[in-house]
Amino acid sequence: MHYITTTDLSAIIRQPVLNEISENTPANLTEASASAKSEVEDYLNTLYDTVQIFNRTGDDRHRSVVRVMCELTLYYAHKRINPHNIPELRRQGYQDAINWLKDVRDGRMAPRGLPRIENEDGILQSTNRFNTDQRLTEGW
Repeated sequence: MHYITTTDLSAIIRQPVLNEISENTPANLTEASASAKSEVEDYLNTLYDTVQIFNRTGDDRHRSVVRVMCELTLYYAHKRINPHNIPELRRQGYQDAINWLKDVRDGRMAPRGLPRIENEDGILQSTNRFNTDQRLTEGW
């Protein structure tokens, strides 16, 4: 799996249920985890160094990113089985994870310990109040 482990997932879902939704096939969880990682990267990559985030292992990983990855992975694992019958708990976990990602992306939340992207001058990347990349609007 990408970034998270079955131990991480077992903290929020019982192992027999995890085995059931993955159909006892690790590749199914790996695929769900890849989808989750892609979504996290899509939200965070304008401000945060996602390569550095996802290269961390064990206790060096950011706990909130681990939680978000677990929620998204479980959602995608359920969606693979039947996209029209995802448990409400997983839908809510997915929505909570997306809300956290949006808050971070939009600057309403600045999680400690997430590595920010710096430009060539060592200045941290940021967004302006209209939520656009300032590099795109400089000189207008």
